[in-house]
Parts: sequence; C-alpha cells; structure tokens
Amino acid sequence: MRSTSIVTLPILDKNYGDMSPTNVPVLFILDGENEGPYWELAQFVHSKLASRNFKVRKAADIVRAVKRFIQVFDLYVNKQVVDANTLTETLSVYCYIRFSGTSLFSVEAWRQLDWSPVNGATIWAEFKLLVDFFEYCQEEFGYVSFNSAKIKYRKRSSFIRNASNQQRTRDFLVHLNTQRDCWEKLLKRGKLRLPAVIRDTKSPARDRSEKAIDENEFREIIARESNPVFKALFILYGYGGLRISEPLHFWQIDILPSSSWEKINARQSSEPLILRCHPSESKFLGSFGNGKVKRKEFLSTRYRMAPRNMLAENEVYYSGWKGTKFLHKLNFTPVFFLANKIILSQFEECIFQIQRFHQLNRTSEDHPFFFCNMSSKRHDYFGTPTTISNLQGAWNRSVKRVGLIPHENNRNLHGLRHMYIAKAQDLGLDSFQIQDIVGHSNEESQRVYGNKISKVQNYVEKAFGK
Repeated sequence: MRSTSIVTLPILDKNYGDMSPTNVPVLFILDGENEGPYWELAQFVHSKLASRNFKVRKAADIVRAVKRFIQVFDLYVNKQVVDANTLTETLSVYCYIRFSGTSLFSVEAWRQLDWSPVNGATIWAEFKLLVDFFEYCQEEFGYVSFNSAKIKYRKRSSFIRNASNQQRTRDFLVHLNTQRDCWEKLLKRGKLRLPAVIRDTKSPARDRSEKAIDENEFREIIARESNPVFKALFILYGYGGLRISEPLHFWQIDILPSSSWEKINARQSSEPLILRCHPSESKFLGSFGNGKVKRKEFLSTRYRMAPRNMLAENEVYYSGWKGTKFLHKLNFTPVFFLANKIILSQFEECIFQIQRFHQLNRTSEDHPFFFCNMSSKRHDYFGTPTTISNLQGAWNRSVKRVGLIPHENNRNLHGLRHMYIAKAQDLGLDSFQIQDIVGHSNEESQRVYGNKISKVQNYVEKAFGK
C-alpha cells in the first residue's frame, strides 16, 4: 500500500538574523512500510538546509541527482542481490551514462530515459553530491536503502576514494576506466571502446576531416532549425570555427554591422563583424578607442554579475574559456567566416531576429548577453542567457529532426569546429594561418601580432575567393 508524508524543511536566511526559520512543505512518496531512499533523502536535505553555509538552490541539484541515480539503480540491479560492490558499480555506471547519454543502448528501458550527454564538470559535481548522500546515510542510519535492500556503504572503497581525490575533471573521467567490466556487462558488448576523453591511452591521430561532421548533413540541420538563437550558434560553430563555450560569452555590443570593419582595420567587408572578446579581461565596451575598464569590472558595477567563465563549474550559467590569441589591443579577435552568401544570409536573418527580441524585451536592463532564451514556455527563464545544456539539447533535437542520430559519425557540436578547420585546410591555409583564424593560443602560435586583423582577413578572403 502506498502512503505519503509531508516533510517541512527549514530554510535559514542570514538576512533575518536569529528570526525563526521558514518552513516550506515538500512532498515525498513512501512505499508501504519500506521508507526507502526518498525518506533518507529528505533527512539529508534537511540537514544540509540547516547549515548556514549551504546554498538553498543546491538542494534541487541533490534531489535531481539522487532521483536519476535511483532510476539507474533500478534498471541496472533489476532485483539482483545487492551489496556495497553493487552500489559502487552502479555509481560508475551512472557517471558513464551521464557522460555518454542513453542513445547508445539497445534495450528500450534504458533508451526511454532519454538522457543527453552532459559535460565532465556536471558529472563530477553530481558524483560528489551522491557520495556525500551515501556517507550521510551510512553515518546516520548505518546503511543506504535501494530496492528494499539495506546496503552498507563502503566509504573506503578504492574506486570512490581514488575518484574523489582527482584534482581535474578529465582525471576523474579517466578514472572511470577502472570500471570497464561493469559497462561491458551492462551494454553486453565485448572490447568496449570508451569515449576518447575517458581513455587513459592515446589513440592514433586522425585527420581533421575524419573528426568533422558531414557538411551536407550539417546544411540540412541548420536549414530545418527554426529557433534563430540555435541556428546562429550552429553556423558560428561550423562556419566560424568557434569553440562550444565561446559565443555564450558574446554581448549584444559584440554583434556589429559590416560597416564596422573599417573601424578596426580600415577595410570594407560585406560580412557582419562578430567580436570574440575575452569574457573578463577584454576592454571593449562599445568603443574601439583606448579602453580603461575591463568587462569583469563593468559586469560587477552595472549588473552585479561575474563573467560566466568565473562562475563555479556547477553553476547553471557557467561557460568555460580556453586560451585564445587576440588580434586587437582591447583583447578581442573577429570571427572569420568560411561560408557562402546563402549561409551568411541565414545567419544575418537570425541576428536581426535576436536583436529585435532584445529591443522589444529590453533585456539589456538585466544582462548584456546576446544569445538568450527566446521561448516563453518557461517564464522564469524568458530572456535569460542561453546555457550549454540548452544548447546541447537543441543540437540533439535538430539532428533527430532530420532523421539522424546525434553523436554518431561526428554529429556533435565539436565536430562542427573540426569541419571548419578541415575546410580551411582544403582552401590551402597553412597551420599558422589556421591558428590565427580559430584563435589557438599555444607555444607554437605565440607570435607578436599587435593589431594585424587586416593581414588575417586578407589571406582568409584570398583562400575563400571572396
């Protein structure tokens, strides 16, 4: 018989000093006499919220992670005898599935989860939340309960201990390799080939064209995409060579008309001028003169915000930033398109629609970012900056919309950057020139440029026949 219980969770607000906490009712479902993990979860969240140094919004992350883990546990264990080793195995399976998504499974029950792949930082954060939950249950109750079985959590298991001690996200993902056997058992495959990021051995180098998405498929994908934000982003990745996180840092002032090219290199161009500015150190605030204020300072003063690359990795609006070589003294470099007039026309139409949206909704009063949520389905997110998870979900839907399978045959967002570089190679650009247009910043490309935008634009136009 199913019963329900309402648990009130106290939320302490430091702004109200020693005043009584507010009790917020939260509904938890309990099955019969077996209280199960949801009751333990309620106690865990209760203890966290009672701590003054705990952010309330993190409670939602905990609940979501435990809920997902329970789904994986129920499918993976399937009423088998469970012990501490089973719990450890299930945790590694959970991390692997979060990284790879569920589209690779042949069993319908797994595919119905419909989980899209997430980045390593998200997986690492969820792993730590789950381990924290397991340790709390062991200390408070002496066990963790799943499938009506009480499991004694082994805090010192080598897999969990070593994974928890990793200092970098990639090291954590590579450590998942130690649980290869349980993945092979789950997928019923022999000699399972892991995703490159979690293999601890180097695979043979592949040509850029081997890593790139098929351009004909890509053109069909962007032709069928109706959302101007996602369509413009896809074009920037495939025909502008941007990294996934870079355009999420673009401000509204970074999207300029073609006439603005003359302001930075005294040359005309028919293409829009899109500036790839450093999210915190750039001094471009709308003027190409001698900037004095950095973007991080302007964000703090005007919006009381921090640059997205300076947020914690588990923050919803976090977006990373890799080293980029800039071609202008204000710490920016333009986007150099390798696209025909048809693609550029589609891009400019998207830009027009997004700019019109900003004007009508006055989004610049809340934040300066260009790519934002234009859908009114979620009122609380309407007009807010686009997130990586939204972007990844949109890409998966776009690929499926044309009858293809995401993440097969390089159908992923990073495959678009490889397509751009492969196209540049086919056009005859040498390695140094390619590093210039994609913004690579490494030992091989550390040369003195100053403001040499015109030089780069020259050989891009010559190669592409513009």
